[in-house]
Amino acid sequence: MSTQNCWARSWSPTSWSRRSPARDSDEPHDARRRYYRLTPLGREAASRETALLARLVDVAAAAGLLGNRESA
Repeated sequence: MSTQNCWARSWSPTSWSRRSPARDSDEPHDARRRYYRLTPLGREAASRETALLARLVDVAAAAGLLGNRESA
């Protein structure tokens, strides 16, 4: 998810993520590219969001809305 999408969802990049230096010096350099890492607060928020999405998938599956999931 891009930082712009996070802002659109009212996420606070200053409290959920921190700017980080590029990790792989073998990659071609792109001055426009920015790297971020999750803060502990961001990791907690991502964990809560993931749990919510998992519950939504369970409800959709119970309602028969997912169809055949063997190919997924």
